[in-house]
Amino acid sequence: MLEAHGHRIVVSVDARAGQVALEGWTETGEESVVDAVAALSKRGVARFLCTTIEVDGTMEGPAIQQLNEIAAATEAPVIASGGVGDLTHLGALAQAAPPNLEGAIVGRALYERKFTVADAIKALA
Repeated sequence: MLEAHGHRIVVSVDARAGQVALEGWTETGEESVVDAVAALSKRGVARFLCTTIEVDGTMEGPAIQQLNEIAAATEAPVIASGGVGDLTHLGALAQAAPPNLEGAIVGRALYERKFTVADAIKALA
């Protein structure tokens, strides 16, 4: 599948306490999320979505340090997921994130109308 469609595939890697989370976040594997991303990158994964479970849905800010560690394990683009609650969080991602950070998933903050997509685009311009 990666050979035929690799550039179109995004592999989601969910992390709890730095370890890969499995089975709908009900189990934690023995492999670190950083090791998993490095191994998957070597196998040809061209893009990652990384969710830090501890901050997902909290709107208290993304796990930037863990995101930086994950992004350093690959040259592939990485999309951050979890924790964005206001425009300052997007600004922090833009300033502190690695060069291969491609984007951020924003969910709850948009549903709760903390800001609009237009506000986010303007803040990141």
